[in-house]
Amino acid sequence: MLVKVGRLIFFVLFLSRIAFGNCLKCHKFKEQPFGHSPFVNHNCGACHLGEKNEESQKEHVRWIKTIECYKGLNCLRLGRNGFLGSMFYVEVPSLGVSQIVDVSNPPYLKVKLSPSKVKIFLCSLERGVFLIARMCVETDSPVVVDADCEGVCCGNDGIYRTYNVLELDFPIKKRGSRCIFVIKDMAGNSLKRDEEFVFSSYSSLEPETAQHFRILTGVTDSQDRFLCFKTDGYVECKLGIVEETLSSILRKVKNHPPIVAIFESSIKRCYKCHPKSMLGVSHPVGIPLGENMKKQPGIRLVNGKVTCASCHNPHSSRYPYLLRQKQQELCIGCHGEKYK
Repeated sequence: MLVKVGRLIFFVLFLSRIAFGNCLKCHKFKEQPFGHSPFVNHNCGACHLGEKNEESQKEHVRWIKTIECYKGLNCLRLGRNGFLGSMFYVEVPSLGVSQIVDVSNPPYLKVKLSPSKVKIFLCSLERGVFLIARMCVETDSPVVVDADCEGVCCGNDGIYRTYNVLELDFPIKKRGSRCIFVIKDMAGNSLKRDEEFVFSSYSSLEPETAQHFRILTGVTDSQDRFLCFKTDGYVECKLGIVEETLSSILRKVKNHPPIVAIFESSIKRCYKCHPKSMLGVSHPVGIPLGENMKKQPGIRLVNGKVTCASCHNPHSSRYPYLLRQKQQELCIGCHGEKYK
C-alpha cells in the first residue's frame, strides 16, 4: 500500500514538473540569494497548479451584477475600450450555463440599432399597499426606457432590451395615468412616446421561464462594444469580471495548465507546507489594512487584503525568510513608529 501511495505522489510531482517545466520561458524572475525551494527547483506547480473545473475558474471572478433577461435580446454596453474589462464570466444557474466570454476583439454586431416598431402596453396590474403597474415596451431592436407617469418615475438599469418591463407604484385609488416614455437605442438616438393608461382590471405578470440562452458579443459602427444575451423567456444571469491574471493567460496561451486563484496561492497554498503551528508568532492574513494604514511601496495586497505574500516574496529575495524588505522597515512601513 505504501509503495502505491509513494508512486502516486511521485507521479503527481512528475506531472507538475512537466506542466510547469517551461514556466520561466514566459515568466521572467530574477533569482536572488534567498530562494524558495519550489521556485529554485522549478516546481511551480506546488503553489500554482490547480484543477481545471468551474470552481477553480470562479475563484478568479469578481461578480459585478445580476441581469434580468427577458425574451429577445438583452445587451450591456461596455464602451469603446471595454471599461468593465475584456473577459467576463457568465453564469445562468437555472439553465446550468457557465462560460468565459472574451470581448477584447469582438466581431461586428449584427443587430438592428434603431427600432422601427414600438409597442407599449400595460402588462399587469396588482393591488397591494400600492397599485403596482407594470408597463411593457416591446421593440424590434434593443433599447433602454425611462418612464414618467405624472410624477411617478421609473428609470432603466442600463441594459438594452427588445422587451422592457417597467414597474411603477401608484396611489391605491389611482384610476389611470398619462405616461411619457423616453426610448434610447443603441445608436444613441432617442424618441418620446405619450401613452394614456386606464387601470380598470387587475392581472399579475408571470413571464415565461427561458429554456434557451445564447451569448453574443460585438462592436458597432461607433466602436462601442456590447455583450448580449438572447433568450426565449425570463431568466436571471450572473455577470462577473475575470481577473487579469487568468484572462491574460487564456488570451496568450491556448492550452495553459490550470492555475489557482492568487488569493489561494498566497495564503492557502502556504499552509500546505508551513502549518500555522510551525510559524510561531504569525501576522494576521486575509484581512484588509487597518483604517489608519496606507499601502506602502513593496507591499503586495490581493483584493485589498493582506496575505502571506504581502511581506514575503514567494519566489526569491535579498533578505532572510524571503522578506520583501528588511524586517524593521517592513513593519514600520504599515505600523509607523509603533515598532521602532
